[in-house]
Amino acid sequence: MKKLLFIVVTVIFFVSAAMFFVVMPVVNAMNFPGEVRLTHEEYQDPACLPSGRFVTRQSNYSTAVSDTGQKYIDLKLFGLFKIKRIKVNVLPTEELYAGGTPIGFVAESQGVIVIENAPKYGLKKGDIIKSINDTEIESIEDFNQYISLLHGKQTLDIVFRRGSNTLTTRFEADMDKSRHLGLWLKDETTGVGVLTYINPQNNNFAALGHRLTDHETGANIDIRGGDVYCTNIIGIEKSNGRRVGEFKSTLRQGTGGKQGTVLSSNSGGVFGCLFTDSELLQQTVALYPVASRYSVRPGKAKLRTSLDGINVHEYDIEILKTYYQAKRDVKSMIIRITDRDLIAKSGGIIHGMSGSPIIQNGKIVGALTHVIVGDTTKGYGIYIDFIMP
Repeated sequence: MKKLLFIVVTVIFFVSAAMFFVVMPVVNAMNFPGEVRLTHEEYQDPACLPSGRFVTRQSNYSTAVSDTGQKYIDLKLFGLFKIKRIKVNVLPTEELYAGGTPIGFVAESQGVIVIENAPKYGLKKGDIIKSINDTEIESIEDFNQYISLLHGKQTLDIVFRRGSNTLTTRFEADMDKSRHLGLWLKDETTGVGVLTYINPQNNNFAALGHRLTDHETGANIDIRGGDVYCTNIIGIEKSNGRRVGEFKSTLRQGTGGKQGTVLSSNSGGVFGCLFTDSELLQQTVALYPVASRYSVRPGKAKLRTSLDGINVHEYDIEILKTYYQAKRDVKSMIIRITDRDLIAKSGGIIHGMSGSPIIQNGKIVGALTHVIVGDTTKGYGIYIDFIMP
């Protein structure tokens, strides 16, 4: 009986050991994403990838380069047996000028924004018209040109975006009686955010950390072009409890006011290029190495932002939680403001701070995107490699 018990205990021990040292590392490695974005430094030292989250310490890393120049990381068991090969895309630059200065936009929307409800046509304020009868509509000019070609009774299929959903409405209209359908529309918007970074190689910038929101309709819009301006901060409405405060600001649009051009936007922010004599370029001189999402950890960090529109300061924050995300998400991490000076002046996070860069361990790792309603000292951030092209 004792011998049988010994055999059972021994088998259990070896099975458990096999699970811990072999099976779990293999399972974790196989669950690791098949493609990652890293800095060149991180690729050279892939141990920066978090052990325990995807692979245990029993799995080793080694780098590889294919004949075509494609970079890889091989995950190996005990440093000997390759479990999985991970494709590596190296981020385009190793260093960025970290922003923190408010920045303003006058931008042209990609699509036409509905500014008054039109229940007759199934359209609401904030809807963005993308096409009519399969004809792409990017601007008011496109809309008017297409409508002017129509005569008599017509069936119109309008494709539009409402929030994150793409919808279609169909209706009949007598174009001889209603040349413009009675819709109130626009294709231009203004907005204010914070400069996240400037690429020292070409003066390209990113700002805001999320899609630009049209202040008149609340629509989240994509941009096809526009101009960049400095902003004047004329006051701060502090956050207080559940109420989120905001910057009171205006755009400097006078002579010499333009600072650059807006080129595009997506869910990761607004992108463009600054003029070589831009004030924003002259104010942004703090050069930081870049860190990918795999290097970000819960712990102490800094938030670079400006409360007067000119002077940028680094305020103490804590990264409370990080999320593994294979695709871009504007809520990649949860942060908390711990700096007493910032809390005293702004009450925590306020509207207009979006895009403020997050610094950890001397590297730029992300940008502020949202405040958490209910506790304005807390908010969300996006990883910097989700913002970079």
